[in-house]
Amino acid sequence: MSETIRPSELSFFSLTERLAQISRQRDPLERLNAVIDWQIFQPVLDRVFPVTTPKGPGGRPAYPRLFLCRILVLQRLDQLSDEATQFQILDRLSFQRFLGLNLADPVPDQNTVREFREALQKAGAFASLFEVFSSYLAGQGLLPKEGVIVDASFVEVPRQRNTREESALVKSGQTPADWSAKKRAHKDVDARWTQKNAQTFYGYKDHIKVNIQTKLIQSAVVTSASVHDSQAIDGLVQAGDVVVFGDCAYSGQPVQEQMEAKGVDTVIVQKGVRG
Repeated sequence: MSETIRPSELSFFSLTERLAQISRQRDPLERLNAVIDWQIFQPVLDRVFPVTTPKGPGGRPAYPRLFLCRILVLQRLDQLSDEATQFQILDRLSFQRFLGLNLADPVPDQNTVREFREALQKAGAFASLFEVFSSYLAGQGLLPKEGVIVDASFVEVPRQRNTREESALVKSGQTPADWSAKKRAHKDVDARWTQKNAQTFYGYKDHIKVNIQTKLIQSAVVTSASVHDSQAIDGLVQAGDVVVFGDCAYSGQPVQEQMEAKGVDTVIVQKGVRG
């Protein structure tokens, strides 16, 4: 018979002891809480969700917006679906400590998380939140002015099986009249096809600018896959970035002129030419 582990008796300090063990394992969420003042995001959230007077007594109070915002941070860090986010908060002590929850506190369900994220997207608030965060990092000396790197990568999505006529309508910004509401919900009308190095891609392209020293992302733009890398650099690089480094996708006179207008030097790999 295999040996079994005898359960220990629970004590008042059991949870504290377990959290201390997690801390000794260098919990990254605990370290994140120690260096970020989450209140910097509150003004942006207040603009999106103005405080309103309750219509009447009764009902569960709404979750604080900053609390839900921190849930989105967890979701992005671990690449979790809405359903998985709810489960992991219920299951993981490190998540609960990060959010300031105890075992008796209610946890938002997946619908609450989804609706909050969609409200931020609809209000265009993510750009403002990112700008606030970047300013905070700069104030902490984490974004030294030594230059930036720009690059782009494909993000593929499930390939659509449309007819030629349907594809033509989608590209022109229209929706086929015979698509039902359910079918429209399952169709991605913003993704596009493109080719690179004899490979075919369908989806989107992430364009990012990172600090050359810390490698922290300072700005990002998402386009369809068909947009060339060089077409997004003007929206990424700002005056004051000092110097921008990029691969040969950013070579050419148009990019050079855009950077000169911003007072930014360029270090761009040049395309090889025959001879």
